[in-house]
Amino acid sequence: MLNRSKTKVLVGCVLSITVLGLVFAGFLEEKRSVGQIVGILIKQTETGILISGVVAGRPAETAGLAAGDRLQTINGSPIEKLADYDGHARVFTPEPVHFGVLRGTENLVFEVAPGIEFQWMKFLTTNLTVLGYLGLALVVLFKGLKDRRARLLMLFSSAVAIELSIPGMAFAPVGWAALGGASFLLLSGFQMGVELHLASVIPQKQSWIARRPWIIPSYYVLGLGFSLVAGAIFTADTFGLSISPWNTSDVYWVLETIMLPFWAVAVLLLLAHQALRFPDPTGRHQAGLVLVGVLPWTVFTLVSLAFPTVLNQATWYIGPLQSVVLLMYPVAVFFAIFRYQLFDIELVVRRGLVYSLLTVTLVLLFFAIVGVGGAMLSTVVGETFIVWLASGATLVLGLLFSPLREAAKKTIDQRFFPERYAIRRRLITLSEELPSLGNLPKMGQYLAEQLQSIFAVRSVTLLIGDHKTGILTTLASTEADLETRLERSVFISPDDAAIQALVQAGRPIQVSTLVQAGSALTQHMDSLETTLAVPMTTHATLIGIILLGNRDTGDRFLAEELELLSLLAHHLATTFENARLFESATFEGLTGLLRREPILERLKSEITRAQRYHRSLTIGLIDLDHFKLVNDTFGHLTGDGVLKQVAKTISQGLRDSDQIGRYGGDEFLFVLAETGCESAMGVAGKIRESVDSLQIRAEDGREVRVTISIGLASIDQLPPGETPTVDDLLSLADRNLYTAKQQGRNRVAAGTFKAERNATKRENSHKKAQKGTKRNTFET
Repeated sequence: MLNRSKTKVLVGCVLSITVLGLVFAGFLEEKRSVGQIVGILIKQTETGILISGVVAGRPAETAGLAAGDRLQTINGSPIEKLADYDGHARVFTPEPVHFGVLRGTENLVFEVAPGIEFQWMKFLTTNLTVLGYLGLALVVLFKGLKDRRARLLMLFSSAVAIELSIPGMAFAPVGWAALGGASFLLLSGFQMGVELHLASVIPQKQSWIARRPWIIPSYYVLGLGFSLVAGAIFTADTFGLSISPWNTSDVYWVLETIMLPFWAVAVLLLLAHQALRFPDPTGRHQAGLVLVGVLPWTVFTLVSLAFPTVLNQATWYIGPLQSVVLLMYPVAVFFAIFRYQLFDIELVVRRGLVYSLLTVTLVLLFFAIVGVGGAMLSTVVGETFIVWLASGATLVLGLLFSPLREAAKKTIDQRFFPERYAIRRRLITLSEELPSLGNLPKMGQYLAEQLQSIFAVRSVTLLIGDHKTGILTTLASTEADLETRLERSVFISPDDAAIQALVQAGRPIQVSTLVQAGSALTQHMDSLETTLAVPMTTHATLIGIILLGNRDTGDRFLAEELELLSLLAHHLATTFENARLFESATFEGLTGLLRREPILERLKSEITRAQRYHRSLTIGLIDLDHFKLVNDTFGHLTGDGVLKQVAKTISQGLRDSDQIGRYGGDEFLFVLAETGCESAMGVAGKIRESVDSLQIRAEDGREVRVTISIGLASIDQLPPGETPTVDDLLSLADRNLYTAKQQGRNRVAAGTFKAERNATKRENSHKKAQKGTKRNTFET
């Protein structure tokens, strides 16, 4: 008993030998029969044999035969049935043959010399398609038939390979001709059942079909039932017998006019239903990919039905075109079942649907404009107008191409890919919202959080480069334990090997392909378990890098998502570059706080506002205790990290309405609007305690202890009757800071002025000024 593996080998060998044997037999038969071809299409009618078409460039056309002629005689012998014609055609030679036809009411005789050159192009394209189907069937056979869809695909591909390889038997002996024609019809009916069955189970059996188990068997009953009846009629006609009111011409009319269009449209609708309604995105994309593959065949079938005469006369390109069209469907099914992870199925489906829909729309519009317009106006303006009409239609379609493409793209994105459409909309909204956030840290954190949500990744970290040196530091991250995992300040040189590779690529790169020995960026990405690195570049300059972690689902990033990230990164590069340039002039690079000049400008504005509205105002000067010792002991890199950490701690202790800036090397200045000295003491005390409790470690693991001293100065502490200035407040705060230092450091000092008494005096002065203003107003 054969095991499963040997059975597959045996089936594969039998199928291959059968198909290749038929191809070879077809080659021999075609070589033998080319001398008998005249190039007419005939059909049986009630009044005899009708020449329904004449192939361009063939002997019949050269001799003068035309579509619509009724064939009466061949070499004087009457022709009443198809079998009569076939009997004469089998003995045609290159010697002239006399065709007697009835054209209208006139009997004519045409001398036709049979024979054409061997059609190598048609033979090669047809048999390349045969080999394509055979190869596909063998790949599926050995790939595995556990999937029901795979078994159906293997049967379908095998049936088409055999059908297309059956030799043309028009000039063969009667028995072989009957066998060839009947086999073709039987295989067509079988293919119809299998293809409808296959379309019903991609990606899974449709629910409405599952509730009606009779539907799938009905495919085979319909297809095989028709093919059995058609095969019997064809065989009887070939032998000159009559077993039904219908003949072979009627059979092919039903096949081409009813069965094939029904077959094509049914497959299209089954797949479109799944592509639009299937709940799982991957399933929708699989159905969409197969839909893209079946669209050309459906269009070809419907166009063949609408314009049979045109296609019959255009055999030089119809043969190769039909071969390509026939092969697209099974290839699409194969990739949907087995290989959709080799490429971005969604991108293929999306673009395929867009351009298929666009092509069909443009073709239909063209024929509508030329056909309808020509029919209506040709009798009025003459035939020359049709040429101008066609040229105008072509120009109109050219102008409509871009808007039609965008409309088709938007419609298909919304209907077929709602998840991806939603992602694009969210990314557009995100890029519009970022500039309004005001400063780099807020922009960076918001970007990281939104990207984590949009792409369902475990973490997002944003590195930003210094505008002068290009050195990259961490701006924002969604990592909850980032401070623990990356306690030391991260400084990555723009000359880093991984950075250079990323900039050169200029697009999102999988981290697995970016491994560079000794790279600081690689070590940084490893510690964050980064999967994807996205460079933000503008004019070949690196602005920053977005590091995305593993996806929650474990899925890879699709090509469409990488394209969206690349476009977003280029836009963000400009946004962050503008913000960086603004902040480089306004904010200090290391700590992210306001520079000395901007914080003094804001202090001046707050003094003016406090004076105008008679509100309190307090400032504080902060100095790190023994900071030089920190630099000397642990190094300047650790010192920079300490400054950054202290600045962050101070900022966290202030309100959003408060201002803070870096006043000097290790000095900070904060401004508390509408805050008296007593309240400011509470705020400053909490800040001092927060800094005192910081746990900072140097690169070698040693603990770095940091404390601060704070000197406060309130506008209420200044002498009444004088206009306060920035220098007045700074001078007072500096004296108080000196006092805090003298008293032992790590403390807050607010001076010895009687703040409440001065505030009362200032208020009384304000009231007197108001009374004077009222009196002057009355006297005036």
